[in-house]
Formats: sequence, structure tokens, C-alpha cells
Amino acid sequence: MPQIHPGRSGALRRAAVVALSATMALTAAQSAHAAATVFSFSVETQPGDYGWDGGGAPAPTQTFGYYGASVSQRYAPDGTALCGAYDEDGNAPSCATQQVRAGAVIPSYDPTTYKSLPITIVPGDVIQLVNRTTKAVVGATSVVPPQPVIASPLGSPSFTIARTAATTDIEVELRRRVARNVLRDTVVPGVYHWEQQTTTIADANATASTCYQDDANGASSTAVTDTLPAKPTTAPATGKTWVLVQDKACSTAHTQIPGLPFETVSTGRITSLSDTSFSGVFSVPMQAGDVIDYTLGSESSANDTTVYVSQTNVVPVGVVPPAPALKGFQFGAPSTTVKSFLKSGLRTFVTLDSPGTVTEQLTLPAPKSKKKGKKHKKTAKLPIVVATGTATTTSGGQTAQLDVLSTKEGRKALKALKGKPAKTTLTTTITDAFGHVVTSVSKLKLAGS
Repeated sequence: MPQIHPGRSGALRRAAVVALSATMALTAAQSAHAAATVFSFSVETQPGDYGWDGGGAPAPTQTFGYYGASVSQRYAPDGTALCGAYDEDGNAPSCATQQVRAGAVIPSYDPTTYKSLPITIVPGDVIQLVNRTTKAVVGATSVVPPQPVIASPLGSPSFTIARTAATTDIEVELRRRVARNVLRDTVVPGVYHWEQQTTTIADANATASTCYQDDANGASSTAVTDTLPAKPTTAPATGKTWVLVQDKACSTAHTQIPGLPFETVSTGRITSLSDTSFSGVFSVPMQAGDVIDYTLGSESSANDTTVYVSQTNVVPVGVVPPAPALKGFQFGAPSTTVKSFLKSGLRTFVTLDSPGTVTEQLTLPAPKSKKKGKKHKKTAKLPIVVATGTATTTSGGQTAQLDVLSTKEGRKALKALKGKPAKTTLTTTITDAFGHVVTSVSKLKLAGS
């Protein structure tokens, strides 16, 4: 299950989106009466090494994620704010964000170590906004499974991702590891020394200081406490005592080191949209090791309240959908004669479950080899291609109409039958954009004239 770390802010990654461009705005026209309260909820999941910059620290193996929530209120009189009183600048107060499963709050960090806890998030979990003072829940949303990537083949710039009809915003990025220097935070220990003083009261600043070292993902921190120097074993001068003095407390230093962080190499341009999926292209082909970072948002309004929910998912590229399936096949006419076929050809209707190109080939059995004496070997002959046809579907469930028309060789072979029926084989081949090839064979008898 994904690991969720609510360490990020609840700010939503909601981009302005333009139809059939890098991002696409699908939001319905706003109502004349603006909502007085707007709730925003966000959930993000990502592989453990997505936040890893490759700068010397081991890559995490678990999946990380974040959740957040916020609320803004317009026209809220003083003292009526959902999260408490507004501050003196009129800024909206903050609520606490928490995750709830089966009625129990899941802790997000260890209060003794200040470390974020790896929390499992599953569909059905609830993200809540809670008034810090009254503990009242002012808003909530349930976590749903992320919409999956349907297609992201290596070497191609094209992608297809599932969506729901309620999706209002779409944002897609192709991210790749790019070599450059990265910042690494390291703790610098404090500096101390012992000195002889006449006072018998220890220096108040001479206790060990503690700093917190972030991990490579910034998802959790480790407490680093100074190691104090050992007290001298020699006796101090008469009238004096050894006192520990802190010269400098621990601090965090920023060091540049070579790394391989993920960077955006292209923003997706949406090319087609349906109620169940959308397709688009990047400006560069996808490579092994790339990831697609995509956010889908949905907005709903009721009375004076608007709820916006966004879900971000990060997945490796290289997804190839299953081979297309033949969902339906039908001849244009229940039967036909050789004479009718030579005049009008054959019409068929082929239904596919996904886009693809349909090619049909009508053949007669290979003619028998003629005897040429004992010194001559029999030469193998291929079936005679009587007719061919092709058509393309552009969406799942679409039916392609094929007009299978006779070839020059086929017309000659059928005329040579002189009115006799012809036993033919119709081979239907389906090819999709991902290199899948599916073949179906049918027998067809052309009645004699």
C-alpha cells in the first residue's frame, strides 16, 4: 500500500489548464453567486526514489505520499470562521489536517523524535480539517484509488490516462533524472570548551544542543545531539572550578554535491478526451527511468460551499495496454455468389475494444503443383490472394466497415472456376499502435453462378 507522509503543505497543484494545450481547463462556468466557503483537499502518492536526488544517500524503497487540506471563507463575519478567529491582518485561520480510518485518527509523526511516520493510506480513508480549538470537524473527503495510466510506451511521446466524468482539471508532466548539483543539508556539531572560573554556577549555555537532520527526501528528520568534551581530570587552580562553555551551537550547513534529481522535461499536451480517459503527447519520447507526474482535480458546489479535490500520482513510464480484442464480426450480406463478388466485392463489419487497424485478406487454396518428370522437384505454391481490404478505428467499441475488393490475380482465379463455387478463407488481422497483432480466420463459400 502507498506510504503517506503529511509533511507537505496542503497547497494544491492546480494549474491553469487550456483545452488541447499543455494543460486543459474543463471547469464548468461559475455560477453568478460566488461560494462563501471553499474547501480544498489534496492527496499525492509517489515512488520512494522520486524525491531522492541521487546525491549520495540510499534511495528509499517504500512509496511516499502527502495529503493536505485547507478552507477559505468569503463574507464570514468576525467570530464565525470555521477554524477560529481571523488574525489582525484578516488572514484565514488554520485548521489541523488529519487522516482517519474506521473512526480512528492515524498519527502523522512521533512527538518524541519529531519524525514523520510512514502511514499506509487506503481507499476509504478520510482526510479531515479540524478546528484546533474546538476539535470540531469542519470539512472532510474520502480517499479514492488513483486513476491509472492506460498507455505510456517507451520510445513514444503518446500517453493515455484514465479519468472520471467528474474531472475538472488535468495536469501532466514527464519527469526525468538530469545530472546537476544538489543541496544536501548536514548538521555541524556545536563547539565547547572547559575553562577555569571562580564561579561555582555552570554556564547556562553549556548544555548539548540538538539539531535535526532531514533525510534525502525531506520526509523525516533525525535528531543529532552534540557530543560534549570530557571534563579535564586535572584539578583546577585554587579558588576556581571547571566550567563547560558553549562557543557555538549546532547548525545546519548546505553543501552542493553531484546528484540526479528528477526534472520536468515536457508538459503533456492533451489531444483527446472522453468520460473515461484522456490522451496526449509530450514533446519528447519517453525513456526507461522516466516517470509521469499527473494531477486530476474535481470540483463540486452546493449552496454556498465549493469542494475541490485533487489527486496526484507518480508512476514509471512503459505501460502498454493489452492487445485489442475482436468484439464483433459480421458479413455485409449473409451469402454471395462468385459473380456478385467479382462485381461488388465483399463488405464486412469488425468491432474492436480499442483503437487499431483492421486488414482482411480473402484467399483460395494454393493450386496443385504440376508434374514435371522425375528430374524436376515439385514447387510449393502459396494461396491465391483473391481480395483485400483495410480500415481503422479511433476509439474503443468502434465498428470498422471494410470493403474487401478483388485483386487482379483473384479475378483471374475466380473466372477460371467457370461458374463453380469457391471455398475461400477470410483472414482478419488487427494491429494497434503498440505493435500488437491479433488474427482471426473465417471460412467463406462463394456460391456458383
